[in-house]
Amino acid sequence: MEKISDRLRFAIENLIESKGRTQTLEDLTEISSETWRKFLNGKQRATLGMLEALTTRWPEYAFWISTGINDSDFGHRSPKGTGFPRESKIQESSVHYLVAVSAWNVENEKFAKIWLEDETNELSQKIHDTTKRNKHHLETNNEQVNKNQITVSLLDDLRWIEILIDVYLPKFGYEDTERMLQLAKNKLEQIEKNAKRNEIEIKNESIKSKIHDLDIQIARHHEWKTRHETLLSTNAKI
Repeated sequence: MEKISDRLRFAIENLIESKGRTQTLEDLTEISSETWRKFLNGKQRATLGMLEALTTRWPEYAFWISTGINDSDFGHRSPKGTGFPRESKIQESSVHYLVAVSAWNVENEKFAKIWLEDETNELSQKIHDTTKRNKHHLETNNEQVNKNQITVSLLDDLRWIEILIDVYLPKFGYEDTERMLQLAKNKLEQIEKNAKRNEIEIKNESIKSKIHDLDIQIARHHEWKTRHETLLSTNAKI
């Protein structure tokens, strides 16, 4: 699929059930179902509004839709079974992080326009984005702002734990993997405590499952190593 429109159609087909698809798209994007119907039937190209609406809703697909390349090691995926240079895989913590950041961006975008009185978009992007990043310093009611910021920070930390497990640990031997996995466990425990203290719900089941699988592999390695050393010692005495 060389064109953005083709990838967008394919993503929609994989993300939204066929029954009532165009109405669902209208509800999600505020773009009419008739416009979506024309697009899905190949009678018009994707518009910027379509791209913006769907990549905000599913930010993990934005990179692939735009470029045709996936980077699922870092959360930028394509539909199941597809992908280049490697087949796409799901990295759940990155999905949660990207969705949270996307929602936070939309919220802070509204704040920046009001704070800067920038209805005509005449101010520089640098000033605009600086205002968005510093909303927590400028907002009078900071409680919800800070909670959003803490949520994104916690999800970012979770994401990097999963990236460590998926991308980097397979490059190391068992001993180095065991040491780094312990650091990941300590960080995960810290994240869980911070989330509980701030009454923030985080989803870390996939990370815990991957840690459990690695623990089993490491335990088997130790068992094999012990048996091997015992066998060598026995043979040396003979």
